[in-house]
Amino acid sequence: VFRDLMKRLQDMISAGKLKVEIRKGRMIVKLDDKILFDPAKTKLKEAGKEALKQLDRAVTLQPADTLFQLWRAEAQAELGQVQKSLNAHTSTLKQNPNHIGTLIARSRLLLETKGDLTRAQKDLEDILSGARSSLSSKGQRGWAAALMARIQLARGDMTRARTFLTKARTNQPTRDPLFLDQLAQAYLESYQAGEAERVIQESRDLLPGRPHPHFYLAQVYLLQGRSARALVSLRKARGLVSPAAALLKARILFTLGRHQEALAEANGVLDSHEGHLRASLLHAKILAAQGQGSEAEESSLALLRAN
Repeated sequence: VFRDLMKRLQDMISAGKLKVEIRKGRMIVKLDDKILFDPAKTKLKEAGKEALKQLDRAVTLQPADTLFQLWRAEAQAELGQVQKSLNAHTSTLKQNPNHIGTLIARSRLLLETKGDLTRAQKDLEDILSGARSSLSSKGQRGWAAALMARIQLARGDMTRARTFLTKARTNQPTRDPLFLDQLAQAYLESYQAGEAERVIQESRDLLPGRPHPHFYLAQVYLLQGRSARALVSLRKARGLVSPAAALLKARILFTLGRHQEALAEANGVLDSHEGHLRASLLHAKILAAQGQGSEAEESSLALLRAN
């Protein structure tokens, strides 16, 4: 089976698209992240689609391999297939309840999609100080602490959030820009712009060319009241097309007094995500600033009825 799997992946290995290593008798597959998502586009590139196809075959050949299962579930999440990804994580955990990487990935997905935060918190607490703490690496505990910080911020507990942020920094994994993205977001949500900026710079140094640091840096500048600079930074993250990016642009334009452009961005978010809470609030705020009091009131009432 191993030789069959290696043969299927050999073309991609030869092309430098995949790397296969053997560690402690297990096969580890690494995908070149540059072939999956083009920094200037939001769609999967053809090479990335082929990689997904080949690795899907790999999972078929080695269905008990939790590393393959984890990678595929995370790919599904990136493609917006949230329920499929959650189902895949649940299936993996039935097979191996102590797979720390899967527990962290599921917690992260639940946080990002505003899912079952109680479930996520329980799993993360178990990794940090419970029965699974002895099974986790230092870097995994750093991830768990960063996600716990964001969960506490979502619950409005700033004090506990800052405690977990300190733990995350202490247990920071080496050379992991995705971890630094999470940390930056947590610092931003806790209004620590200076710490966020330092973490973003670390991320940029680790993996230059990614659009994500510019997205987070734009939020730092907006928090510091440097709206014009925030807009410049956000333009450098043009590869990120998402409601969060559009909403951030609307907020920046609003602070610059460019109300009509801000309204267009907010409307774009609401067209694709009806009832989006933050977009609805910003929409009402812009209308009020334009002197359209009755329209702003109606927008606010509609929001209250929906929530």
